[in-house]
Amino acid sequence: DPTGECFTVLLGPGTCTCGEYQLIGIPCMNALACSTRVGFPSDALVAPAYRVPTWRQGFIGKIYPVPSVGGLELGSGTRAPLLPPAVRRPPGRPKKVRILSRGEYKEEARQTGNANVVAVRDTTGHPAATQYDKL
Repeated sequence: DPTGECFTVLLGPGTCTCGEYQLIGIPCMNALACSTRVGFPSDALVAPAYRVPTWRQGFIGKIYPVPSVGGLELGSGTRAPLLPPAVRRPPGRPKKVRILSRGEYKEEARQTGNANVVAVRDTTGHPAATQYDKL
């Protein structure tokens, strides 16, 4: 174990004193280290529930939907009528939010006509982009 603790692993019954191996049925790192050192195949350590034949056996028969219990029909969980959301999207195209690159900064906005002009300059002072915000 990375913390320096010692654990006892029994590969035959599939147990480890850390408890993780017995809990989920998949070998813990202690069991994998032990099986590697002994030369035991690690795929044989997995619980039978995780093996392919068990899964195939589970899907051999037909699977039917579960009937409703208690006389309720499926989908009748809501009592109120289903309505659209109370908040509507605003009209028009959404504003583009540009993420500045490293070394860029925003200058203060200046007004030209009916729009605010925000110049984005890099550290050399050259304009990198100009954004127009409508008032």
